[in-house]
Amino acid sequence: MYRLIQFGVVAMIWFFSALVSWYEGSAILDDPWEWKYSTPFSHWLAGPVVHEHDISQLDYFVYAAKFRPVFPSLLIVCTVYLLILAASYLNQRTFAYVLFVFSATLPGLALPFMDATTAGGTWLAIVLSGCALVCAALGAMTIKNHSVRQAKS
Repeated sequence: MYRLIQFGVVAMIWFFSALVSWYEGSAILDDPWEWKYSTPFSHWLAGPVVHEHDISQLDYFVYAAKFRPVFPSLLIVCTVYLLILAASYLNQRTFAYVLFVFSATLPGLALPFMDATTAGGTWLAIVLSGCALVCAALGAMTIKNHSVRQAKS
């Protein structure tokens, strides 16, 4: 029951963060000089952006992450938390392995942001790296607790 309440609260925070990030990112429509640098999804899906209607909705999140990183960061933290919460239903050993996979994957997601020219990109790299450290620590604690329980049996 406690996990279900956590899931509900974090899911509501995730949804709110997604809406605010989407809204904040819509400011890209007013910044045509950023279209070349902040619209990777549009470039990938349809080629160069010429008009504002060429911009993908996903690029709103990229723009928000670059220039207003608070809610995109909260969105990332909530996503990682929801994934950890879902994985916690697995047995202890598998849960620990999933955490270690997260701790290895998240720094890879942070790499493109390491040399970011905006404060938002740097902030996202820090958030992703922090989430990776938390996952590694939780994985180590889970393995330790699993080993202690097996030793007592």
